[in-house]
Amino acid sequence: MPMRRTLLASIVAYLLFAFAAPVLVSAGIGVSPGNIINETLGLGNVFKQDITISQSDPKEPLDIKVDVDVPGATEWFSFTPGTEFTIPAGQKVQTIQVVVTVPEDAALSTYTGAIRITAVPAASTTGNGVSVTKGAKLDVSLTTTNQPYSSLLVRSMDISDAGEGEQLKLTLRVENKGNMDDAPSKVTIDIQDLNQQTLKTIELTEFAKVPVSETQEISASFTHELPVSEYFGLVKVYAGDQMIREERLNFKVSASNVGQPVNTVDDLSDSNRVVLIALVIGIVAVLSVILYRIASRLRNKNQAYVALVAALVLVSGGFMYAMGFTPSQAATEKVNGLSSDRSQLEVSTVRVAPNTVETEVVESTGYKLYASPDRTSAVLYTAQEGEDFPVVAEESDWYKVTTPAGQEAWLSKGDVVAAN
Repeated sequence: MPMRRTLLASIVAYLLFAFAAPVLVSAGIGVSPGNIINETLGLGNVFKQDITISQSDPKEPLDIKVDVDVPGATEWFSFTPGTEFTIPAGQKVQTIQVVVTVPEDAALSTYTGAIRITAVPAASTTGNGVSVTKGAKLDVSLTTTNQPYSSLLVRSMDISDAGEGEQLKLTLRVENKGNMDDAPSKVTIDIQDLNQQTLKTIELTEFAKVPVSETQEISASFTHELPVSEYFGLVKVYAGDQMIREERLNFKVSASNVGQPVNTVDDLSDSNRVVLIALVIGIVAVLSVILYRIASRLRNKNQAYVALVAALVLVSGGFMYAMGFTPSQAATEKVNGLSSDRSQLEVSTVRVAPNTVETEVVESTGYKLYASPDRTSAVLYTAQEGEDFPVVAEESDWYKVTTPAGQEAWLSKGDVVAAN
């Protein structure tokens, strides 16, 4: 009997412990970076830094509270989205922007302290037990100065393509980490051909200033007088006399569209071309029915049918013109006033092996490699006698090969003769 009472008491004690004990909820977070340091804050500066809060198990909402303890500078701090907010359930990462606004009359000194970020599950305010509050501490060290300080970081750069005779534009994405509005002192661009031989050098000095702690895109346009082709631009960005970034960019100068037909059927994709053809055929069919009904009501049937046939001829002619079937088409094409006829550009042999096309160029005019499978596109390279070209792909009547400079270009099958 005593044994039964002891067993019963143990079961009751276990149940009481299981259902009445405090519920411990882990609310662990990670914070990065772990400090806020700026040793060159100018008077009146607005300094910004992003802090990332992360949690590994976001099953429930997490209440966040931010406290600042930096004697003499606590009032300088503000936060986005605020000092108290909730991270929704399922969200692993939350970014806080810390904004430090330095007064114009602030004392020149070093201000140290900490920012404490605490986290607790939002649901812990209800129910039994208690929760464990966890968080992180960020060390703060801010130094004010009346000395100007320049620090620019070029995040990215780009040279946009342009038409022949149009201006080229250089765009820089710049972050200002200094304590004054600033811009690069100068940028030099070495314009190079695809063999990386410098053709000319451009120097740019007029750029808009980027505000303190901001990241912005700044740009400058320049004339070039370059012929149609593809080029490299070796860009060097300077802050004062120091080069802060160097990068080789690729850009293209295209033929001008002035006086040339645009948006022809040849420019369309296969699917769009099919849609256009179907649309034109539908229009021709509808017009034929309308013209037939009009003609059938005329008294002179012969004249009516002649008018119908003439109308259909006109409509069909317009359709053929829209599709590019013009009488001026011939086997020989003209590119920039020079004939690309096979008699002008002759290759004695081409040996096609796995992944390789070998060419021997006989004529002094050279063998043209184009930017796209089209003789009217830009000439990227002119082959010399005995050169080999690895084959990248094959499309219709063209080989896609790689030039010695690593550039992909197109060579026409119709201009070569396969070797035995």
